[in-house]
Amino acid sequence: MRRSLIGVVLLSLAALIGWPAIVVAGGWSTVKLDAVPTDVVAGQGFTVGFTVLQHGERPLADLQPYITVTNAETGERLRFDATAQGEAGHYAARVTLTDEGTWDWAINAFEGDHWMPPLNVVAAGHTQANSAATFAPAATHAVSDSASLTPPRLTALGLGAAGVLLLVAAALLGLRVPGPVASARSAGTVPERVHP
Repeated sequence: MRRSLIGVVLLSLAALIGWPAIVVAGGWSTVKLDAVPTDVVAGQGFTVGFTVLQHGERPLADLQPYITVTNAETGERLRFDATAQGEAGHYAARVTLTDEGTWDWAINAFEGDHWMPPLNVVAAGHTQANSAATFAPAATHAVSDSASLTPPRLTALGLGAAGVLLLVAAALLGLRVPGPVASARSAGTVPERVHP
């Protein structure tokens, strides 16, 4: 009775501890930019188009993605909401950066930030003949932080491993079956040992 109670407790603990690993399993996506923004001018807006793909393959529709940009020098942080545009899983956001300098940016879609190459923003008077932002062909395919081994993911995986160990312990306890000697003793048919 006691052994089965311990087994039930271990199985319950394994289920509770292992749950975070199940929750984070398979929850990753990639973001593919239509084009990488170049020649960005402070104060002039430009549109960023991108597609969100679950596991790098299936377009994800009905999301509410947004772009965050942070000025590397000043720490100023801005957010721009994206809206669905065109085919399933495709979104666009209108972005205007207030100051010149280097801006770090990420697209948050599905489950976390997808970091993009930094943007170098020039002042309005320091542009080439074309004052509008231009775009380079996109070779950028960003995988979310959630696809990498971030501290929360490592914690969840550690808890999942602990859950597996508890399951193994519970299985080993459950597999312990009394052998023939124990059952013979319980039946009272084993002769007592004689000491010389």
